[in-house]
Amino acid sequence: MTMNTENAQKDQVTKAAATESEIPSQETRPTPPPGIQGAEIERWRTFEQDKLFPVTQAAFTTQRLAVYSYKIRIRSDNLPRTVFLGFDIDCEFPLLIVSATVWLKSPYIGNNVEWIEVIESHKRAGFATEFWHGLKEHLGGELTGTPVTESGHGFHSSLQEQKSPVSA
Repeated sequence: MTMNTENAQKDQVTKAAATESEIPSQETRPTPPPGIQGAEIERWRTFEQDKLFPVTQAAFTTQRLAVYSYKIRIRSDNLPRTVFLGFDIDCEFPLLIVSATVWLKSPYIGNNVEWIEVIESHKRAGFATEFWHGLKEHLGGELTGTPVTESGHGFHSSLQEQKSPVSA
């Protein structure tokens, strides 16, 4: 065995030990105060975990979606965008249904939706429309967007029809 191999193995052992020491053991986890029993213990532990690892709150909700927002800048040479992620409220795990990239308060055109997408299994079920209206209400104004796909044109047309219904 060479010296480099021995050193690499020692480094791996040291890193593993450091990682394990960061995870609280059963003995070091906080114990519930006296009087908390049964199901209350799990609620107390969840509350304690949320203090240690804060949970992001939804920016807004709709009838079927909990929507979270994150401001991002992918490259340093472009302007920041806000990504909105809509998760199914009724699902036990975080099932992402719809996402959108929005240029908030862009010059000349206001809040511009650059991208909106619904997962394949949930398309044509009204999620994009529900998301759009929730986003519009959350941002407090009109939304703009330019469709670039065939389905995008259909979605845009349906929004326009909702704005000005044709009377018979």
